[in-house]
Amino acid sequence: QRTALLNQSWGEISANVGSTMKEYILCANSWAEFIARHFQMRQVNVFLRDIVQHVQTDREYEANYPLLQSIVANLINNISDFSSLFESDAFLKFLYIFDNEEVRIDVYRSIVE
Repeated sequence: QRTALLNQSWGEISANVGSTMKEYILCANSWAEFIARHFQMRQVNVFLRDIVQHVQTDREYEANYPLLQSIVANLINNISDFSSLFESDAFLKFLYIFDNEEVRIDVYRSIVE
């Protein structure tokens, strides 16, 4: 029942949120903690795949690296199964969003800390 609610809610939000990449990423950032804390890895993967799909449409996401980094922090700080997160193809693809080497190093450093 919870999963159905998440799927319906996030599907609506994902399809209709704001008109800018920043608005979408802000919304995703707000949901990241909730999803990491209350759902299984399967739903986290769906969420991450949706973010990757949205941001790959153009390079506008590069202006929002701090918000994307915050999503990583929210996931790391709230997920109960670290090993599944690190084994997840969806999480790895999400990390590939950070194609600026300096930013990528900061993200990896935050994960290790």
